[in-house]
Amino acid sequence: MASPILGIPDLVTLQKEKVDTVNQQRDLLEAAGQDVLDLSFDADKTLTAAEFNQNQVIRCTDSAPPPTGGVTLYVPANKRDFTVKNDITDDLTVRVVGDVGSAVILADGGGLVTLYSDGTNVESSGGGSGGVVRNVTVESLFRGAHVRKSVNQGPFDPDPAVTLTFNTVDLDTASIFNDTNDSLVVPSGAIKVRIKAAISLNSSDASDDILFSLEKDSATFTGVPISRHAASSSNVLSTQIDTGVIEVTAGEEFTATILAVGETSITVTAAGTWLEMEIIETDEDVFPPEEIHFFQHGAPATSDDLFVKVFNRRTTINDALAGTEARAIGGANGGSVVYDVGRGIAGTVTKIGDITFADTTGADAAHSALSTVASQPYVFEVGEYLVITSPADVQSMADISFDIAGFRS
Repeated sequence: MASPILGIPDLVTLQKEKVDTVNQQRDLLEAAGQDVLDLSFDADKTLTAAEFNQNQVIRCTDSAPPPTGGVTLYVPANKRDFTVKNDITDDLTVRVVGDVGSAVILADGGGLVTLYSDGTNVESSGGGSGGVVRNVTVESLFRGAHVRKSVNQGPFDPDPAVTLTFNTVDLDTASIFNDTNDSLVVPSGAIKVRIKAAISLNSSDASDDILFSLEKDSATFTGVPISRHAASSSNVLSTQIDTGVIEVTAGEEFTATILAVGETSITVTAAGTWLEMEIIETDEDVFPPEEIHFFQHGAPATSDDLFVKVFNRRTTINDALAGTEARAIGGANGGSVVYDVGRGIAGTVTKIGDITFADTTGADAAHSALSTVASQPYVFEVGEYLVITSPADVQSMADISFDIAGFRS
């Protein structure tokens, strides 16, 4: 018998030479907490259970010749905190064997980074001496939905066209599948997608003249893919269609359809029939969110430009300061306290909004109201700056923090 995680052997009843087992336990624990494993990479590598459990640090270097592109270090499906140093001349992905769960990508030439695996997901704990770290979830590797049939559909008469039904969801990262309409719905924020579908028919229907296609909002659309299977003597009909990358609007619904003019008793088989939407681009990909962080330790000065942020990239602050958060210790205890938000251009600052703290004696106060002068987002060009100005009376407020929300534009 052994321990469930590190595999350290147990002492057994009436065991002779217990000292040998105790010494072995000590050695294994010491290795798990202190030892270093050196690996050279020319391709992906998979650690054995012993390598993973009996080394605290995994030091990764190039082989000769080095790998062409990034590589992956696969670890066993075991709970473990461990440290990785990536000295490979490219990114190193660390994940559980089988490509399950989330992963971590370490930039080349980074320092020691502490990671943790729960047996499914690998995540960065934030500890270590350096290295650019990206935590990668399953959703970020594939964004979209894949649905399929698990039972046959039919026989039916596909004239006029019949919408295919799907009853098994293999993957859906954004609540895309609408099982009422058997459709894939473009989620909020998606601006470019790719729709793919496949169909398989009974061999007895393979000689029928059939059109397999997609519809958007129950109608054809520009660039719609169509596959036609003309009557033939082939025994099996199985085909795929693909839109390529198309621009879409949130809420649009895509369905797969089959049309067989003059044919009867068509049966679509479960095996090989599916529908998929892959999200290629979102508005956040194009306009990633931006947060401007300010913190003032202690009591702020009165009537003072407390914070100034000069923009080195074009940035838009949300209408009505939506998404902005502000907190302070002490709070306003004699009436509301209002901080001005301004935009500076060439030395001239114009007020664009307010951040208000309500009258409160609480020890930890959050903002009570946000507003902008005009009902619109405000665009800051490169070189322009954001200013937060304190009022003439800040009352008992101290340790103020502001997180101003917007996006890169």
